[in-house]
Amino acid sequence: MRFFRFLICIFLLTAPVASCTARMTDVHLEDYGDVNTPEVAGETFIKALNDISGKRLLLPPVLIRLTDDFTLKDCWNFEIVGNPAGGHLECKIFMLLDCRDFAVDGMSFYGTKEQFASFYVIGDCKNFEIRGCRCDSEKDDAGNNTFYGIHVCGRADDPNASYADSPRNFKIHDNVVRNTRYDGILVHGHCSDFIIEKNTVVAPQCIGIEVEGRFGDLHTTTVHRCRRGVVRDNYITDCGDWGILLMWSDGITVTRNESRNAFGTFLSIGCTDLKVTRNILEGTQKGFEISQEFFAIEKGINRMIRIRNNEITCAARSSGRGAVDIRHSENVDFRNNTVKLIYKPQSSAVSVCSSVDVTMVDNDFRTIGEELPETVSFADVTDPETGGEVPELSVRDVRITRNKFTGQTEKIKMQPGLSGDRITFRNTFN
Repeated sequence: MRFFRFLICIFLLTAPVASCTARMTDVHLEDYGDVNTPEVAGETFIKALNDISGKRLLLPPVLIRLTDDFTLKDCWNFEIVGNPAGGHLECKIFMLLDCRDFAVDGMSFYGTKEQFASFYVIGDCKNFEIRGCRCDSEKDDAGNNTFYGIHVCGRADDPNASYADSPRNFKIHDNVVRNTRYDGILVHGHCSDFIIEKNTVVAPQCIGIEVEGRFGDLHTTTVHRCRRGVVRDNYITDCGDWGILLMWSDGITVTRNESRNAFGTFLSIGCTDLKVTRNILEGTQKGFEISQEFFAIEKGINRMIRIRNNEITCAARSSGRGAVDIRHSENVDFRNNTVKLIYKPQSSAVSVCSSVDVTMVDNDFRTIGEELPETVSFADVTDPETGGEVPELSVRDVRITRNKFTGQTEKIKMQPGLSGDRITFRNTFN
């Protein structure tokens, strides 16, 4: 009986793995028809995709062009494999919808001036990988890139969507993504249990890597939190906005990434249980922000944030802000970081607003060029669009101690009328 129970346990432990690695039949695109021209190869590609379940489709080194949007729906246990000798896919919207146990391996996506390209994985998708892909685009007549980016998302059109029927248990790794119109890699809307690692993202017009717990544009504020994700060992450069942005997500770890020459250094909005460790994060015009912009605090503040052992280069995004900017947050621990401060007028090295239980210790702050007007500022929060006051937390239990400031003198600014309780400031300057 004991041996029988042992066999049952072994089966239960190995069954999920076996289901994700079920045997596939190798097929070639040429098995389904001609590939003599890009358009004909596109027609053959669609024919092959409509027979893809249980198969590993191997693509030839030819240009494949889809002239209409295409959605592959409800397919399981398949792989689409690009050819290392060349060839790429020119598409409009190429979507994998409600698919499971699959891999997109080594494909090349390309946007052109004539045809804007998008690659989506959406809906009830699980146990999948996007790996080794190459993404690039031309610029259109307005100078914009023509590929959207790698985009994984829950069902925005389903008000009952949940973690159980949204993208989960997936990995995006070892891809090279260049010249995207929006983000390089974006996962949002109920995504869970994922890894984004070892990707190279170059020159996106917006954000390098984003994990976002909502659907839609800036003014869409219905929260659909992402959870349990790892962003690690990625190389990001020349972003038009933030290098890494996290929004309304729980249990995310950001570690060992290198983000160079981004417009914005790093931004977290309304995240909980966030760990940011051992990264190199550079921003030229916006700071390292644990913040909450444009959204009411009842949508979710930042809580339980750990920021340790990073190399950070940052500048305040505007006057009255800090290069390191903490606002609408609770229980933030910022320690053992090296921070290079870029001068901006009417800014500070550190700003703490609408935040409770903030600890900043054992950091090395180094001023690049001219000294900043303030070392630390405490201020009320205003709406960045209207300049009006917004609901906020009190400022209390703030400890900024044992930090070293080089090229900066001690200048603390407390906004008149702002009450702050239990604030400790004790550091060294040279």
